[in-house]
Amino acid sequence: MISFDSSSTAQLPEQEEVSAIRTFLQNPEHTLFVCPHHDIGDVSRLPSEERRSRQEAEFHHHGDPAIPATQRFGGFAIALLEELGVPVRNRFGLRPALSASGSPAPLDIARELDRFSLLDEVTTFNAHPHLPHFERLDAAVNKLDVLARQKIDLEAPPHPFVLDGHTAFDALLQSRPEVFPGRLLVCDTTTWSSTAGGLNSLQSFWRNVACLAQGTD
Repeated sequence: MISFDSSSTAQLPEQEEVSAIRTFLQNPEHTLFVCPHHDIGDVSRLPSEERRSRQEAEFHHHGDPAIPATQRFGGFAIALLEELGVPVRNRFGLRPALSASGSPAPLDIARELDRFSLLDEVTTFNAHPHLPHFERLDAAVNKLDVLARQKIDLEAPPHPFVLDGHTAFDALLQSRPEVFPGRLLVCDTTTWSSTAGGLNSLQSFWRNVACLAQGTD
């Protein structure tokens, strides 16, 4: 479920949609990916005197002059996850690290948690220049595992998230076995795109998902 909606549209799931998703996830053979995008320049929780400097820091960190200081996507997906009892925030637009060749840097993968082999032969995601950290909130901390973390470009201009001591962001979340009979995963919308590098891993990821849906190895 790709949620590329702007927060300015205030899109929310209807209760009939939430009910349909809950029913879908009652089947242990079903898999749902919920995919919001980044949330750049969210300063609503900051004192007014700190807002401009925070937006400037985020803007200079991702380094894409085509992206405004505030660009917030994925409100529908975030609202849906909250309705499902697994609240997540798609925080920031972080610049991912690159390898020496300019390709995306390898992921930090929790292979022991990948019980459906979704990340077999997957070593990277992509190098889209502004990617979100999927912060698990409240009950989601104990309901969602972090399957993959993506390294941040520490040579980029400083970002508050990095200054707080983070060197990577949570890029792929997966529901724990007891949460739903089916499988719920959370990743960025651009995870499925071939426009920002990581093509070999993307092909493996698509294959693994397709084989899971077909019940084949």
